[in-house]
Amino acid sequence: MKIKINKKLLLAGLAAASIVFPAAVRAEEIRIEVWDRPYYTHGHHYWDHDWEMVWVPGHWDEHHRWIHGRYARGEHRHHHDDDHR
Repeated sequence: MKIKINKKLLLAGLAAASIVFPAAVRAEEIRIEVWDRPYYTHGHHYWDHDWEMVWVPGHWDEHHRWIHGRYARGEHRHHHDDDHR
């Protein structure tokens, strides 16, 4: 008897969710991603004014926590015109 009631409650919950959920979410695309993407918006590097921003991939830290990938400052662009003043 208990199993029949649980199945009926599960079916009723699924039916209610199938009616409510599509009305609440109007997404053109649903995407599930595992870990980090290899790059986010700019590829493996890009220039932000005079600084090169370099992609640093995600990794596990010493406490077994996932550190997400990010862009970090890399090389500073040197302007040779400024050196001659």
